[in-house]
Amino acid sequence: MDTTNRGERIAQMLRKEFYEVIDGGAGRVSPQMLSSRLLDTLDPEHEVHELIRHGCDMEFRQVARKICSAAHNSAQSQAEQSEMFAEDMLQVFYPVGGDEYCRRDLLTPQQYEHNENRLEKEGKIKLQHSRVLREERILKLNINYWNEDGTVRIPGQNCSPAHVVQNGDHAPSIFSGVK
Repeated sequence: MDTTNRGERIAQMLRKEFYEVIDGGAGRVSPQMLSSRLLDTLDPEHEVHELIRHGCDMEFRQVARKICSAAHNSAQSQAEQSEMFAEDMLQVFYPVGGDEYCRRDLLTPQQYEHNENRLEKEGKIKLQHSRVLREERILKLNINYWNEDGTVRIPGQNCSPAHVVQNGDHAPSIFSGVK
């Protein structure tokens, strides 16, 4: 079995642990918890050398972090795309510090406030990013940056998307040297 298959097998086993924890009604889940559960499944008698077990624990936690984050981000993405009532936009789990996620119905007032502030900050950053991107597009429109077919207009260079992909060329930024 190659390492890619082993890695995916580990991820599947950790996802199984994740859903068992959630389906079991746990109010909190963390990469550490998932890693410990999997290690206890794979090595219930703790027969593996402690350094090897520690290395596995660190790797399992890293994979479990991605699983917890993906579940959180998936719920967040679904909420962002929802045009339903505000309650349908809420996630089941929210981050509560470090790598730990907590079921919404078990959040403390401070954890609610932490997530409110975090989401508002993310929203402000996304809004700011969108405004800067719009400003750049408008600036480029005003200086005739593009040809009629949408390719970049730079004298002496072919910057069509097909040319860039084939040759690995990159059009120089109009903001070069701007800090």
